[in-house]
Amino acid sequence: MHLNDSFHTICLNILAQSSKPNLAKIKVMFTNSTAADPVTIKLEGANAAQGQSSAKSSNPLVDDKEIILRIYNETRSYKPSNEGIVRMSETCSRLRAIALPLIFRKVFNWKKGRYTGGAWPSTAWPYIRVVSVYDQPDSSRNLFYNADLLSTLPSLANVDHILLDVFYDEPDLHDILTSPFLSSINTLRHLDTLSLRQPRFDGPSLMHAIAQMHHLTSLTLALSSHVIQRLKLQEYDRYEELNNVAEILRSVAPVLMRLEISGDLVDLQMIEWTEWPRLSGLRFVGHVPYSYFRPIATVVSRMPILQSLTCDFKAEEKPRPSFIYCPPDYHLHFPLSTILPNLISFSLSNLQPGDQTVRQLPLSLESLRVVALRDTHYLTIGDLNMEPRYHYSALSDGDADLWINAASELPHLSKLTLHLKSIPSPELLHRIAQACPRLQYLELEKASFEFNDNESSDSTLVCCNII
Repeated sequence: MHLNDSFHTICLNILAQSSKPNLAKIKVMFTNSTAADPVTIKLEGANAAQGQSSAKSSNPLVDDKEIILRIYNETRSYKPSNEGIVRMSETCSRLRAIALPLIFRKVFNWKKGRYTGGAWPSTAWPYIRVVSVYDQPDSSRNLFYNADLLSTLPSLANVDHILLDVFYDEPDLHDILTSPFLSSINTLRHLDTLSLRQPRFDGPSLMHAIAQMHHLTSLTLALSSHVIQRLKLQEYDRYEELNNVAEILRSVAPVLMRLEISGDLVDLQMIEWTEWPRLSGLRFVGHVPYSYFRPIATVVSRMPILQSLTCDFKAEEKPRPSFIYCPPDYHLHFPLSTILPNLISFSLSNLQPGDQTVRQLPLSLESLRVVALRDTHYLTIGDLNMEPRYHYSALSDGDADLWINAASELPHLSKLTLHLKSIPSPELLHRIAQACPRLQYLELEKASFEFNDNESSDSTLVCCNII
C-alpha cells in the first residue's frame, strides 16, 4: 500500500508515543519512508522466493495484520483526536473498519454542519457504546428532534452507558423529558451505566423505569451544574424529592457496583440503613446533606466490599451545618479502618476543626486525597472576601503535618493529594519525600489564592512517577 500524507503523519504520531521494543521496526519503517514511498508489507518467515523479492525493498518486512493491529492498539491506548482518527479512516477500507468503532463509540444528540437527517445514521448504530443527551442547544449546534431520538434509542443494541443532562427545570420535567427518555432505553440489554443530571427529582417517581434496567450496575443521580437556588424552583417539593431518590436507591442497591450521588438529594440515614452487598465505588458530589449528621464510617457500614470512597462535597455561599466525617467522640463508633479494612481509595473535602478521620485511615489505602472544594466561580455572587463559601477549608501547616505523618503509616500508598492554605514549600516536599518514599503521584495545591490578589493562581504542584 502507499502512505498518503495524512496516514503517514498519523502513524508516525501514534507510533512515536510508544517506547515498546516490539514496535521499533515499525517506527523505523515509517521514519525511513516518505509519504509517497511504496511500503512492502509481507509475512516474515516466508519462502525463499518471497525473501528474494522482498530483498529489493529497503523497508523491513512486517505482517499486514500485525501492523494494523498495532496501529489500532496504539490508537486506543493514546486516544488521538477524532480528527486524526477520521483522517486515518480515509486511508483504506481495513483502517476504516477499525476507525468506525473509535469515531462512533461516543455520540451526542446534536447536529453539526448541514446534517438534516434524524438521529444518528443506522450504519453507525452497531458501534455506539456511550450516548450523551442534552436538552439545551447552543449557537454552534442544533439538537435532534425528540421524536427521532426516542425512536432511535431502543435500536442501539450495544449501548452500555447513557447520560441525560437536563437544563429544563419546570414542574413537568419528568413528563416531558425524563420519563419518555427512560422508557425508550430500559430494554437495552447491555446498558449497565446510567447518569441523570437534572435540576430536580421531585414530581412523578422514576423508580419503576430505572428498576426495569436489569443489567444496571453503575448509577449517577446529580444536579445540573447551572442550578443555583433550587428552593426557588416553581412548585419544588424537597421532601418528595428525597423520597423519590430514596426509592430509586433502594430498588437498585442489591445490584449496584458504583454510585455517584449528590448530597443535596440524599438522606444519610437512608444510605446507612440500606444493604449494599456489591457496591465497590461510592462518590458523593454537590453539597453536604441537610439531613441529620452521621459519621462517615457509620454511613458506609453496610458496604462490605467498598474499595473507593470519595466525598467531594463543595462549600457554598448558603449556610449549612458543617460536615464532620469523624467526630471528636469517634471512640463511640467503629473506626473507618475497621468498617472498611480493604479500602483502596479515599477522598474527602473541606475538613473541619476537630475532625478525627486522620486517626482512622485503613492500612490498605493506595490513594488518599484531602481537598478543598467549593461551587465554581460562575456561581459566585459578590466578592469572595465579603461573601466566602461556608465551610470551605484547606489544610493548615499543622494539619498537613498530621496527614503526612498518617500517610507515612500506609504501606501501600502511591498517590497523595493535599490542598493547603499556604503555597507548597521545599521543606514540605522534603518531609513528604521522607515520610512516603513509595509515592508515584503527588499533588499539592494552595486552595485559597483568590483571597490575596498579590498571589499567583499558579500554585499547584503535580509530580508523577516520583520514585
